[in-house]
Amino acid sequence: GAGGAGGAGGEGGAGGGIAAPPPHDKGDDPAALPLGGALADACEPSALVHVGDTWIVGDNETEDRLFVYDEAMRPLAARPLPSRIEDIEALAVDGAALVVMGSHSRNKSAKLKPDRRRILDGAASYALDFSSCTACMAVEPNAPNDGGFNLEGAAVFGGKLVLGARSPLDGGKAMLFTVTRSGAKAGAIEGTARIDLHGLGVRELTPFRGGLLVLAGPPVDGAAPHHLWWLPALDAAPVDLGVDLPTSAEGLWPRDDTHLRYVVDGDGEAGACKVAGVWGEVVIPAAAR
Repeated sequence: GAGGAGGAGGEGGAGGGIAAPPPHDKGDDPAALPLGGALADACEPSALVHVGDTWIVGDNETEDRLFVYDEAMRPLAARPLPSRIEDIEALAVDGAALVVMGSHSRNKSAKLKPDRRRILDGAASYALDFSSCTACMAVEPNAPNDGGFNLEGAAVFGGKLVLGARSPLDGGKAMLFTVTRSGAKAGAIEGTARIDLHGLGVRELTPFRGGLLVLAGPPVDGAAPHHLWWLPALDAAPVDLGVDLPTSAEGLWPRDDTHLRYVVDGDGEAGACKVAGVWGEVVIPAAAR
């Protein structure tokens, strides 16, 4: 997952936060770049943002760093995280701060994994407190593929941090949580929007032109393609954009006003990929432009 307008990601900075990566200029013309291919370094890419002239990728099997690429998705030096996050599922940018979100799920054996329940928000670190969400608490003991609680989308939208749940659905609708970001109540849910994605959950949130692009997918793993929606506002009805992305597509970020870059989960750990992660691009439908 990914989201935010303007921002930064990279190595530890003042106060333990994550500072912007240095500029990188290979002289590439983005309009002439290829439209996809295998990713070096990241095996299981799950989040994508564009900062300056670099692309930053979170990998759900890599807990201590983010992967950085140039405009042509050639690898640059990785960016260490100030603390570990297991199962990274979303990135968001907000000014000079990067938000890195763990899935908050249990593992496939339904074992509680505290390092998954972590959000790095600039120099702050907290977990989402979903105890006020009845539907979430009802499935909290379950593993992800048994319908357990699972976050996969994050975006800074309208100055607020918004997190999207892959699972559970509530009354058949996907849930978006607006979250307190600072102070004693950091991680508390301020509000919940429920959106009709035709029985799908949130796999990604990305701000775009005053609204949110929402990548939707099955609440549990399956072979169905992931589907792109446009949400003009949190209290608006989502618009079906009629675009399918590959199964296991998880990270999205617009390259420009017309093209949407995405990454697709592979298999394995960094340095030992069984199946490489890949990236690609699609044209953003006019309904979102």
